Amino acid sequence: GIDSENVVDSITGEYRPGDNDFNRVVYNNRLIFNSLKDWLEQHPTMELDENDPSLPLPLRTGALCNPESCY
Repeated sequence: GIDSENVVDSITGEYRPGDNDFNRVVYNNRLIFNSLKDWLEQHPTMELDENDPSLPLPLRTGALCNPESCY
């Protein structure tokens, strides 16, 4: 439908955010991540062992970046 066409146009169109759009982009991203956080908090959690080498670093340390790697 029209919504799908608009999404495709916005993804493949020539417009790309510039420096003037930075604050708006940060604001929009914060809204998305805050909503995602609220949604995630509604679901069960599990304890993870930070010493388990089979887990990716973000799950072991809770951070996306550290001296060994950055996602």
